[in-house]
Amino acid sequence: MKQETSVFSRVRQKLDLPPDLMPLEAQLVLASNRELTVYGHRGIGGYDPEEIRVRIRGGFALVRGIGLEITRMNPARLVIAGRIAAVELRPGGGHV
Repeated sequence: MKQETSVFSRVRQKLDLPPDLMPLEAQLVLASNRELTVYGHRGIGGYDPEEIRVRIRGGFALVRGIGLEITRMNPARLVIAGRIAAVELRPGGGHV
């Protein structure tokens, strides 16, 4: 198992917090096929009503669907609404 050495990892261990609370990792929460929330995003790599590329650590999340729109975005959270058909996680810089 890889030893955690970052400041966030050490704090998480000291406070005995679960690993899914790491702020540097992206967490995607899909609510039915109508809303996707991405925590820990790193910006948008591309955007149109049928495809949105969200930058995350180590790559990007490709969201495909119909009538997609970004309804909320701040440094911690991004919310995509519309009819979501697929979410793919891909390594790399965000270009398809």
